[in-house]
Amino acid sequence: MRRIYFGMIVCLFTLLMGISIGCGSSEGVTAVDVAKMVPGQVDGFQYMDLQFLRDDDDLANFVSQWVENVWEYNAAQYKAGLPVSDVDWWVQAYDYYGYVEIYGGEFDLTGVREELVREYYKDEFKGIEVWTDDYTSVAIVDSRIIVGDTYIVEECIDTIRSTGSSMYDEDDVAEVLSKLPDGWLINVNATSVLYGEEVTGMTLRKTTPETFELYMILGFENDENAEDALNEVQEYLLEVWIEESEPNEFSAYREGRFVEIRAEWGIDALIEPTPSEADSYETDLEVIQLAAVTFYSDVHSGWSGGTDADTGTPDDNRWGANTTAEDPGHYYPTALAVVGDHNLRLSDSEFDPMNRNNPRINGEYGAATEQEISWHAVWMGLLVNFRGEYVSSLGTTDRGCVSVLKGETCRYLEDFSESAMAGNDRNGVPAPGGSYCWVVGANGAVYGAYEGSDGYWYAGFSGSYP
Repeated sequence: MRRIYFGMIVCLFTLLMGISIGCGSSEGVTAVDVAKMVPGQVDGFQYMDLQFLRDDDDLANFVSQWVENVWEYNAAQYKAGLPVSDVDWWVQAYDYYGYVEIYGGEFDLTGVREELVREYYKDEFKGIEVWTDDYTSVAIVDSRIIVGDTYIVEECIDTIRSTGSSMYDEDDVAEVLSKLPDGWLINVNATSVLYGEEVTGMTLRKTTPETFELYMILGFENDENAEDALNEVQEYLLEVWIEESEPNEFSAYREGRFVEIRAEWGIDALIEPTPSEADSYETDLEVIQLAAVTFYSDVHSGWSGGTDADTGTPDDNRWGANTTAEDPGHYYPTALAVVGDHNLRLSDSEFDPMNRNNPRINGEYGAATEQEISWHAVWMGLLVNFRGEYVSSLGTTDRGCVSVLKGETCRYLEDFSESAMAGNDRNGVPAPGGSYCWVVGANGAVYGAYEGSDGYWYAGFSGSYP
């Protein structure tokens, strides 16, 4: 049997965002409760019952993958000093411009405040304790901690205090929630993401000790639209689920203006296969290449560039500058930024003596120098961090603690690449980092660069990972 492993599940829920025996729902918290916490202006929300997952030995692998792929790379929760072991449930909601996350559990608020004071100043909003840096805020509301862009955190407070509208106030959302079973992973989206539906709900839940079920419901304007979409839904899911992941059971049917889909797998389908080191390198290459190209296709400001007056080099170029930046434009996430300034190319005659298929990386005057590698290196923080997370008047040279400006597209990667190099002359990931410096070369080509035993830089899998 093939696997519907963690990455595939994350992709399914990312698509929808536009962002019994252990059905999974923390005591007193249901999908309806969550919808009543989330502002009505958001496009949708995702909910995870961490306490249920921790208590279920069969699902421990899933939650550990979530911690590794999502939690450990969320800078906001680190600032709030929240250990994942204290979080019983987690909610994430987005609109076009921002995000909010809600954490429920029993927290050491003294410890949380000691961490917050390092990055934020204390304020209040309508009588609620709020810590803010103007762009992002952390609110402490009863047993919940709310983190996100300031404006949406304030909307969330209004919703929880019943002075603002919630997603549950939307009739279509409320109707879908009435049909949606509780589960340990729930997604509700109030915008069309598949076939013109007005609202979408999705649940993952454990149905027996050996199986889990994915249930999806699509709500349409009328019966006719639902019937038209049913055949397309069946064809799409036949290709994506049945052929790729081989569920034990699958069905798609219409009830009135709703299309309902159910698929069931064995619990072992959640076990992510261990890739080879070469496979892991190739995956990183594909993902980082796509992230860099997508970053370039979007418009960004925040780059403060040029050449240093003393050295004539871009060593001091910055990102995250909200007052001294160059004009908005299409840039790569590097110190050079401007597309025409990237000139690294692969040699067609010089190769790594230890890995004969890996070409040498050449710069402007032959073999690439340390400086040229540094100038072309991807700033991973620009791809990982939330908009406005790390910005200032002059910007920063810190390649990890840097972000695009507020209002710009962000989060091109879910987390820092395990193989990327640490240091602000490389990719800026947290130490110790990996053994590859990911660089953008001529024409936007991305290379995984490593230093050979002869001191030259080469592109390709070096024989080890990360």
